Order: sequence, then C-alpha cells, then structure tokens
Amino acid sequence: MGHIIESVGWSPKDGEHHTRGLLRLLVLSRMGRLGHEATVAEARKRFAQHADGSNRIPADLRSAVYNTVMANGDKDAFDKVGGELVGIIMNVCFSDGSNVPL
Repeated sequence: MGHIIESVGWSPKDGEHHTRGLLRLLVLSRMGRLGHEATVAEARKRFAQHADGSNRIPADLRSAVYNTVMANGDKDAFDKVGGELVGIIMNVCFSDGSNVPL
C-alpha cells in the first residue's frame, strides 16, 4: 500500500483534479490509522511543524494528520492535538473577542 501513498503524495500537484485530493485524504487517513510507519512519521513531523508555527498543515489534510498522530501516539500526543483543536474551536467560536465562559 505504500506505493499508493507515493502516488498521491502529501501535496497537490499543479493542475491536479479535485478528486485526487479526496483520494489523498482517504489514503493518508487509512494508512495512518493502520499504523503505516512512513505515514505516521510524516504526520508526526507535519504536526510538530504545525504546532511550532514553522509550517501550517493545509486545511484539507488536518484531519488525517491529527487522527494519525492521536491514533499512534501516547498521552502527550493526545494532549497536544487536543490542545490544538481546543484552540481552533475557541478562535472560531469567539473570534469577535468576546470572553464567554464555557
């Protein structure tokens, strides 16, 4: 199955059909959940870069990366991904600057 990941890759190519992006998400998500070592390693690398702000994960790949890191990580990984998700939710829900208690 690794050859499929090599075929779809982690990044879109110029002129790529939109269904290729859907296939990419599906393949990376499934391979990550199955514990494919190269996929897990790349997801962890991308999440670390996202968390430190050096390279944001494209929106269409976030679910695959987050789920892979959480499915193949320890409590620390779960806490990091969970913290990132809480931050996203807070930014979306309270983007007007209101300070609403949950």
